[in-house]
Amino acid sequence: MKQQKKFIKSEPVIQKNNKQILICIWIIITITFIIFSPTLNNDFVNFDDDKLVYENLKIRSLSAQNIKNIFSSIHVNLYHPLVILSYAVEYKFFKLNPHIYHTVNLLLHILNCILVVWLLYLISKNVFISFIVGLLFGIHPLHVESVAWISERKDVLYTFFFLCSIIVYLYSKKSFSLNLYLLSLFLFLLSLLSKPMAVTLPLALILIEYFFFENKWKNIIKTKIPFFILSSIFIIITIILNLKTGNIRQGISEQRTYNFLNPTYALVFYIYKTIIPVNLSCLYPHPINLGDISEIIFFLSPIIILCIVILIIYSRKYTNKILFGTTFFFVTILPILQFIPVGKMIVSDRNMYIPSIGLFYIFAEGLYFCFMNNKIHKLIKSTTIITALLISIIFSVITYNRCTVWKNSLNLWTDVIEKYPDISSVAYHNRGIVYTDNKEYEKALNDFNCAINIDNKYAKAYHSRGLLYADMKQYEKAIDDYNEAIKLKPNFAKAYCNRGNAYADIKQYEKAISDYTEAIRIEPGFIEAYFNRGLVYIDQKQYEKAIDDFSKIIAINPLFSKGYYKRGDVYAMRGEYDKAINDFTQAIRIDPQYWDAIYARAVAYYMKKEYNKSWQDVYLLQKHNYNINPKFINLLQNINR
Repeated sequence: MKQQKKFIKSEPVIQKNNKQILICIWIIITITFIIFSPTLNNDFVNFDDDKLVYENLKIRSLSAQNIKNIFSSIHVNLYHPLVILSYAVEYKFFKLNPHIYHTVNLLLHILNCILVVWLLYLISKNVFISFIVGLLFGIHPLHVESVAWISERKDVLYTFFFLCSIIVYLYSKKSFSLNLYLLSLFLFLLSLLSKPMAVTLPLALILIEYFFFENKWKNIIKTKIPFFILSSIFIIITIILNLKTGNIRQGISEQRTYNFLNPTYALVFYIYKTIIPVNLSCLYPHPINLGDISEIIFFLSPIIILCIVILIIYSRKYTNKILFGTTFFFVTILPILQFIPVGKMIVSDRNMYIPSIGLFYIFAEGLYFCFMNNKIHKLIKSTTIITALLISIIFSVITYNRCTVWKNSLNLWTDVIEKYPDISSVAYHNRGIVYTDNKEYEKALNDFNCAINIDNKYAKAYHSRGLLYADMKQYEKAIDDYNEAIKLKPNFAKAYCNRGNAYADIKQYEKAISDYTEAIRIEPGFIEAYFNRGLVYIDQKQYEKAIDDFSKIIAINPLFSKGYYKRGDVYAMRGEYDKAINDFTQAIRIDPQYWDAIYARAVAYYMKKEYNKSWQDVYLLQKHNYNINPKFINLLQNINR
């Protein structure tokens, strides 16, 4: 006779009770909000926030054309259009107020906590287990990066749709509803559009159905086929994008031999950091560069994982719960285990946002078993409960403090440097940018030098030091650094553009134009290169070429107000005041507080002898205390006399 599979069935002492669930949810919401509250006062950081938010022109409009552009392009080497669209909605109503962006991240995290409780209750029918998993999900320090970092909206957003999709799918199975099934599939698509890591959802569904619900394998797989089709499409898209951007690599030369150990080390790292979340960082160097116990663990990681697998197999004699938790963890973290080396880092805190649920489930089941088993001595029970409470308090304190690390770029990179002072070239470089922006040139120079000393092939560090020298008017040194950056990275469009700026500053216009042209060849949509070349053409009185460059900018991004303004300027220089006024007006429509454009339009109206319109612009400028040339005011007043 065929032996039936034993399904996980928690036998809850606490029966189904909506009131208890609601109380648990409110406790989790309150605690999570309190410990993550420091993020509400945090600023943007120069760790992708610049590329995705405050320098990203694609979030400046919700027009149909711009939304189409968002869904048809990649952002920082990833396809996550829903995230960019969410930024665009925030920008529409709140511009670049970082507190709003942080608030949305926190609200999404809290919603995800509620969904975790809901999902766990659906599959375990146990309020206690649902509460513990939801609480740990809410307070765990590994989740700070996903919540406190605005650019990681990807995690909290894809998780929201990921969990919603699973929950709706379970209801569709229960009610045999095609509409709910299709809704689940649609929610899965939204999750994929938020972050490609959602491709693991069909595997997660199979696990949940296999372990918790009686069903035949044929039915389990059959209902997942549409989910697997969507996953396959996004896997292909992601691989193609990583190949195009060069993200898929063979590994840093000295580490290439050890790439096969990356997945096992990552698994050990994530399990360890889930249990003992200390020395967290937004960047983790490769363990073989650390020269400490991390390097030993790296080489021993296959043995450690083998031992864990043996323990899991042994545990099946008594329960399938450990197998489910670890399998859920492994399946959902699978895409970022570096089987194919991608990027420079092999581990990141943010990668544990969903996978941690599996490990939290094991802990919750263990705690519940200890609490409810009459064979366990009361002293052991009491000790276990007190220990669990202390763990929750410690995790909460670590999380609260970790949120303050993400307060601004200076705090963030200083934290990395303090932990990895001899190998954090990226951290020194990024902190150097902060010091440059703050005009603390000596500190900035020191940080860029440190970055270059650690990694003398770090093209970005030479480039940023070149920008610093340019700010300090030391143009020859700036050009030397740009040369080195280009030598190390021949397709470094920004280095060409900024070397062009340096040449323009020392009046070597032909070299400047050559560099801008090369930058445009490398990156055809490089607005800054077109803009600066247009400025040089103006200085050279090559007005037609300048107009062509500004027109190209407008074609690339119709919302770039400076493109209209400068083209209007050129038209005004040529006496084409109607065209100039049209361009100034368009710039003002895009940016109603573009005072330079309003002033330029006032002058153009004056030149056309439309004095009333000129006065209207002047009155507006005076109302906002704009510094108007007194001679121009006198000219207007003399006309009225």
